[in-house]
Amino acid sequence: MPRAKNPIADLAAHRDKLAQLNDKQTQLEREAAEFLGRLMLKAGLDQWEDKVLRLAIARLGKLGADKSLSLLAPSPGKRTVEKGANASLVAAE
Repeated sequence: MPRAKNPIADLAAHRDKLAQLNDKQTQLEREAAEFLGRLMLKAGLDQWEDKVLRLAIARLGKLGADKSLSLLAPSPGKRTVEKGANASLVAAE
């Protein structure tokens, strides 16, 4: 005959699993932050003022990737010019 379920043991197991998932989420968030930080450093964004960087990130996040990229893309009749290791700048032909 099957053993009756023990709701107290089930709850304890559920809480343990939830704690493990929370730990995993914290670890993944830390890794994502480190990855994004490296991208920002490589792009030279560490040179930006904190207030300006926060505003730019917030606006880009609200616009979404496609709209942000379309606004940042060079217009027809313009070309991109590389300046050192920094991102491309748009210059008139």
